Amino acid sequence: MPPSFLSIPLASRNLTSISTTVTKSTSQTSDCCSLARQDTFGLFDDITDTMWKRIRQRTQASSWYWDPKNPVNNVQDPGWWNSHNMIPNFACPHVEKLGGAGNEGTKFVCNPRRLVTEEKPSCLIYSVGCAGDFKFEDEIFKLHKKACEIHVFDPANWERKGDAENKNIHYHAWGFKSTYDEESKSVVWPKGRGGGFKTIPETLKELGHENRTIDIFKIDCEGCEWSTHKDWISVGFRQILVEMHGVPAPEGTPKARWYQKPMDIHNDYYKDYMDNGYALFNHDPNGELGLELSFIKLDKPFWETPSQEAW
Repeated sequence: MPPSFLSIPLASRNLTSISTTVTKSTSQTSDCCSLARQDTFGLFDDITDTMWKRIRQRTQASSWYWDPKNPVNNVQDPGWWNSHNMIPNFACPHVEKLGGAGNEGTKFVCNPRRLVTEEKPSCLIYSVGCAGDFKFEDEIFKLHKKACEIHVFDPANWERKGDAENKNIHYHAWGFKSTYDEESKSVVWPKGRGGGFKTIPETLKELGHENRTIDIFKIDCEGCEWSTHKDWISVGFRQILVEMHGVPAPEGTPKARWYQKPMDIHNDYYKDYMDNGYALFNHDPNGELGLELSFIKLDKPFWETPSQEAW
């Protein structure tokens, strides 16, 4: 059996071995770093075009899977599959760990210090699932104060008094349900404790966010990621930070805790991330069956520009 992906040094696993050239002059940034700035919707302004082309080539040439020709290889062993697959293919040069010292609640964010800039004076964040832990949201507040509008969703009542006024953190006591799969639900269902559940389209409409850019979509919903993703994958979130629970299989997993229906984990799930322009920049195990994944959305020219070694 090949060595576990977890045995690969973290620096290699997250592709941070690619060095980047940082330029601080405004004129230099304007002249030399336009490709990265355009492809990331302004998230990077310090990566030279030459270096960005190298990053793009490596991203296009890389696969998320141990066996690219058969992504479901050994999917019946979820621990093995999680440790050998979802290999980051994008080298974010400015990854920061936010949300605490331990694994639970910790998220890896690409260049969070540029969520707010002179050109972009505000940001919008959705945080799904909190269980009373607001470390991630509080760290975003420390970085950008009230410039970041943060919306937290959880079907239990964990609201903190004064957050909306003092930190621009808004709590909504509901979880997410699917528009297309009414049978599969988060394992917290029906323990909503009065909060109830809404769909993503209903939420966007109710909050008036249908035409707004959401910079970060952080979701830990105890299994609903498998049955709701088609509702949110095309919204256009600039980054998706998702905790995966278990590993579905084509023949189904009737004894699994989080999702039981048959699913081809590539064609029915992760391919939708690819088709919507997402690259993977971080893989962080959370127990044997848990996996923290961080994706960044890259604009169409990044993917349409041919690479000599494109996968």
